[in-house]
Amino acid sequence: MRNPSRTASVAIVLVALFWGCGAKLGRPPIECTYRKSLLGAGNILRLENQSHAALGGLRVEVRSADGDVIYEQAQLGSFEILEVGWKKLNGFEIPDDAVVVIRADGFLLPLRVELAASE
Repeated sequence: MRNPSRTASVAIVLVALFWGCGAKLGRPPIECTYRKSLLGAGNILRLENQSHAALGGLRVEVRSADGDVIYEQAQLGSFEILEVGWKKLNGFEIPDDAVVVIRADGFLLPLRVELAASE
């Protein structure tokens, strides 16, 4: 049987720890779109920082049946655009059905984007 006061205490401690570390409860303010690669194969991810503050510790995970690959960048400036494709992923071609997970320092939740298969 659960103890309601203990559960509430644990929740309060966790929230205090995250706020004390300066972490935000939301997702990074990034707009993620994609397009077909003009040179090479696969898709190109277009990541745009939608905030006035730079984002640190940017981590882009591409997951697909072909495998998983990670691209990391130290910082994405205010309203800066970053394109990630096969060249930055050391030849890994982002397939049409990939799932992209984007994380940034200071945000608890990742941004998750599912690419739609081409018609």
